Amino acid sequence: MEEARVDVICPKCSKKAVYYAEWTGSYVQYPKKKGVVKCSYCGLHKKHTFSSQDYFYKISIGTRLLFARNIEKLNCIKTFFEKNLKTEEPDLDFPKEFYQRKDLIIKEIQKILNNSK
Repeated sequence: MEEARVDVICPKCSKKAVYYAEWTGSYVQYPKKKGVVKCSYCGLHKKHTFSSQDYFYKISIGTRLLFARNIEKLNCIKTFFEKNLKTEEPDLDFPKEFYQRKDLIIKEIQKILNNSK
């Protein structure tokens, strides 16, 4: 199985770092809680316990958060909402609130993409 690689906020310098672990979950969509974080900015390289607050790419949508593992996945989410797509897999679908606020999601993702250039 492929190793999970997730862009996260460095716990030491708050810049973008990478979290490495194995995948878990019914559709192997989440990294395991125990892994390693590496930061190319400050040199951090240590064991880390992952939480959803670690994601580097996240957008607040009402009372929920939308996460993306990396910039490529963030772009995929933007395209998904721009094209008004839906998924056939209920376990992989977005919450109803995300579809209701898709314009906000697209706008916020575009801001992130513009700032990452």
